[in-house]
Amino acid sequence: MIMKSNSKFTKAKFKDVWGSGFYRYIKATYEQLVEKFGEPHDCTQEGDWRSGDSKVRVEWAFKDGSARKPTIVTIYEYKSDQPIREITTWHIGSKGKRELVDQFLKNHFANEVIVDKGI
Repeated sequence: MIMKSNSKFTKAKFKDVWGSGFYRYIKATYEQLVEKFGEPHDCTQEGDWRSGDSKVRVEWAFKDGSARKPTIVTIYEYKSDQPIREITTWHIGSKGKRELVDQFLKNHFANEVIVDKGI
């Protein structure tokens, strides 16, 4: 059941996503994601977002700013050897209230893509 929420998600910082984990998959093209959220963090380059184990190459991250411990949503490629622009199945990670994550997905992907719990 999805709760109605007035939560506003903003871009998260790297430290915000610590402790998030896989939740489900989403079907979308890279272009659809860039159109909605802008360019992702490049996890192959030096800096905060660099993937320590090279399992993630790109990631978008968002947080709900309405709580002291915000709900986190991440969209990322995981262990794929496909070119980034050809990926159509993305991982969704989360931390916090799952109903807020579901609301975020519903708000952003209601008509454009299919959200699956398993592939």
